Formats: sequence, C-alpha cells, structure tokens
Amino acid sequence: MKKNRYIIIILVLIFLIATVSGELVFFSDGSEYNKTMTEKDILKKFEDSSDQDPILIFFDRMCTSCREIISWLNTYEARHPDIKIIYYDLYKNVSNREMFENYMKRHNQSDLNAPTAFIGPAGLEGNKTIEMMFEPFSLLYTQKENS
Repeated sequence: MKKNRYIIIILVLIFLIATVSGELVFFSDGSEYNKTMTEKDILKKFEDSSDQDPILIFFDRMCTSCREIISWLNTYEARHPDIKIIYYDLYKNVSNREMFENYMKRHNQSDLNAPTAFIGPAGLEGNKTIEMMFEPFSLLYTQKENS
C-alpha cells in the first residue's frame, strides 16, 4: 500500500519536474528523466540498484538557493528521523569537491551544480527538483534498504 502511494507521488511530481528548466533528474545508468519514462521504469531503477550508499547532499554554503534547500531538508529530517542524510559543503573544500566529482562520474554526469542530491541510483539537481522528488525517492530507497 505504501509503495502505491509513492508511485502516485512520483507520477505527479515527475510530470511537474519536466517543466522546470535548469533542474535535472538522472540515474546511475546514465539516463535522465524524460517524458517517455514510466513509473515502472523509475521503480525498476531502484529495485535493480545494488547501491547502499547513504543519501548525500552536495551544496555550497555561499549559495542562497543551497541554504534554502538545506533549510527545507532540515524540516524533512525532523519529519523523517529514520532517514539518514549526509551533507557535504563544496565551498573551498577540495576533498568534498573531489567526492562530488566522483559521484557525478558514477552517475554518468559531468557538469552538475549545487545543490545536488544522490539517493541510491538517482540524482536530483536543483532546489525545485529536490523539493519535489526527494521524499518519494528517499522513501523508495530506504524502503528497499529495509526490506
């Protein structure tokens, strides 16, 4: 029953995200969300993933939109204390920047901006994308981990 709710949420949100420019939903197999992708396609990416990394957020503390999404994520974490999120500030931090670049390569991306979230096989770039897709993707990912 929970899984069906996530599917419906994903469907509604994924259609919305297609209209937001400069934002991106991408997957570790190199694909990016497009209008031909179905909810089954997205669910399969999570089901087939062997990824066990924590949920990661890369941000830049000097970036206003990054600070806004961090505030939103803090509220999300308060509502979902069982979901572990690890934050990496890219501002003047070479090791965090290298880690971000490694995650980009693992997800077949080369030019992402902060803020970007990596949730198992999926990546979300941009505030609106994160706000719309973080909850269903993080719940799908952690539900898979716990099953």
